[in-house]
Amino acid sequence: MDIAYTTPVHSDPAMHRALLAASRISVTEPLRGYEMSQDGCLPPSGFARFFELMRWELGRRGRVTDAAMPKRGVVRAQTHEYVKPLRFPDTWTGRTHLIRVGGSSLHYAHDITLADGSVAVRARTVIVLLDAASRPAKVPAYLGDYVDSEFDAPAALTSETPAWTGNPTYRVELRPSDQDSFRHVNQARYVDLVDDARRAAGLGPLRALSVAYERETLAGEVLEIEVAAAGSGRYAFQMVRAGDGVVVNRGVFDA
Repeated sequence: MDIAYTTPVHSDPAMHRALLAASRISVTEPLRGYEMSQDGCLPPSGFARFFELMRWELGRRGRVTDAAMPKRGVVRAQTHEYVKPLRFPDTWTGRTHLIRVGGSSLHYAHDITLADGSVAVRARTVIVLLDAASRPAKVPAYLGDYVDSEFDAPAALTSETPAWTGNPTYRVELRPSDQDSFRHVNQARYVDLVDDARRAAGLGPLRALSVAYERETLAGEVLEIEVAAAGSGRYAFQMVRAGDGVVVNRGVFDA
């Protein structure tokens, strides 16, 4: 999608090109057979990984050399709206656009469509930029000029806070293979765990999901996931670290 700029763009042509490349991307890929889950479809975590793939590609294609631009970020929250499944041998086209800039956060909209143009999933991801000491870092003001305000993204799901019982629906010990290059459990792995807890509760397939990441977790730790009804077809969940009782993330899903 071409963006008609109505606000000033960076005066340095090289920076302008880098910022354009760092703020929007479209990729087309075949679905591989090994990416499907036991039901023959791409699992919800697969979409999270595709979105992450596109965000890494933004960094590869749009390398911003300005020292004021933070070089690291973590996923703080995401919302997925699942519309239709992906199955082998589907080919998918994904888009990721920067849609909002906060003080230390970048908000991205994603969608994935099939070859016939139908939408498989719509999503929103919030990234918090970090400095060298892993503290929230300020977003350079010029990034605000590269926001696509016309790309629609789903709002986060909400629910009343349930009366948590402390009785987990699902319990899992985290493995070294759950960690990524930042040496903590990857954001997409938590989507797997929500889906596992949903199955353990005997609920139907995920139709939508919102998750807020509050603490990192590491291999060897045990997570206890409690799922509670929060309305017709809506459920709240929280993941608690068994060792200290800290809530590491929480959210809402529809099933």
